[in-house]
Amino acid sequence: MLAPGSPTDTPAYALERHDDGSVTLTIEDLALDSEGQADLAGRLKAEGITVSSDTLKEGYRCRSPRGTSLPGSFTPDHGSSPRDGKTGTRAVERDLVRSAAVAGTWKVTLRRGDSLAFENQEPVKGKGRTGMFYAVRGELAPCVPVPVEQPATEPTGSPDIRTAK
Repeated sequence: MLAPGSPTDTPAYALERHDDGSVTLTIEDLALDSEGQADLAGRLKAEGITVSSDTLKEGYRCRSPRGTSLPGSFTPDHGSSPRDGKTGTRAVERDLVRSAAVAGTWKVTLRRGDSLAFENQEPVKGKGRTGMFYAVRGELAPCVPVPVEQPATEPTGSPDIRTAK
């Protein structure tokens, strides 16, 4: 039941707490805006999880890896089977990038001390920004901007979503 004045849209994300202290994050809106990122950061902070939200100039991303990637899964809304991080994290990154234009759900389980990173692109000429996010075990290394055209390192398998808003 919805309370009067409550939104009718599906929430952009959900948190599920587990008995072992871990939290499963489910993100439904792969282009979570800065307000949503700030809200999520506050909720995860209460669980002992760090969230970094960096805004980069067009054509740049943070040098990777920024930590040891946590496996996640992506399920496109069109009914395809999930792409599971347990089958190979490098394949997950490739599939998630390919699926960027496809609506879907991303899930990852985080523990106290883990980190979640959002990399946002500054809007250019009215175009929406591109967002990427990924989870790492433990502390997240600082963002060092590098040109996208020059791979910083071999992909680490971080769930990496690129979507235009």
